[in-house]
Amino acid sequence: MTLSLYNYKGELEQKSNIATGKNYGTKQFAGDLKTPEGIFKIASVEDASQWSHDFKDDTIGVVKNAYGPYFIRLQVPGQSGIGIHGTSDSNSIGSRASEGCVRMNNKDLTDLVKNIHNVSVVIITPGQEDINVDFSDTVKSKLLLPLFKAKK
Repeated sequence: MTLSLYNYKGELEQKSNIATGKNYGTKQFAGDLKTPEGIFKIASVEDASQWSHDFKDDTIGVVKNAYGPYFIRLQVPGQSGIGIHGTSDSNSIGSRASEGCVRMNNKDLTDLVKNIHNVSVVIITPGQEDINVDFSDTVKSKLLLPLFKAKK
């Protein structure tokens, strides 16, 4: 899993390893532990150096500086609190470890923040496992569910 930054000429400027949501498929609702797929605008770049969070998946409890130095907030329709941020656990990079955000090593995040602008666009593309889940969910909700409802 990687994050790639391209300049306006289409030239690769940065490529970084990342972590994404624990569950496969595109985000449907808060708490589903999925990373949203699609094209998103950057809402803001926030100083997250003093933020803490309890990931509730271990015995550590509240983690100080859980989001690294920055939180790049994304405009995701129907969602809040989705973004690109650093991590206090660099071992999570390269895995499915987040609650839905994109995690990066803090140094990579600092480099990224220096090279993005409010007009930058973020494109999150799915992996094959995500596509399989998304297709399965679509078939169930859009194709099969109406057939079952019609039989009543």
